Amino acid sequence: MARRNLDGAVAHFRGDADQEALREALLIPWSRLHQSAEAYVEWHTFVLWVRAITETTEDIPENIRSALDHRCPGFLDSDRSNRGHPDWHVLEEWIAVHKSGLGSGSSCMRKE
Repeated sequence: MARRNLDGAVAHFRGDADQEALREALLIPWSRLHQSAEAYVEWHTFVLWVRAITETTEDIPENIRSALDHRCPGFLDSDRSNRGHPDWHVLEEWIAVHKSGLGSGSSCMRKE
């Protein structure tokens, strides 16, 4: 009996949270949502490109180093980049932290 009550309370809470998220999403201007979605896809594509190449080679090709230096300045020099050979998980985290609007609590998704 207590289990059913707990399950019901959890379901009710999730429903309330879903409704609140939907209400907040409706307040975000479409242009901002569009820009944020495009930026996310572009960065994720970049990570997948880096991953595909770095997982198949011992040494990072110069074009990858150049792209990382250009798009993620300081990443290859960071302690977390695994001494210049990037782990794609770490790259994803680095991008979320260092590139405005892509991490959790990002400013690009906030209401004006």
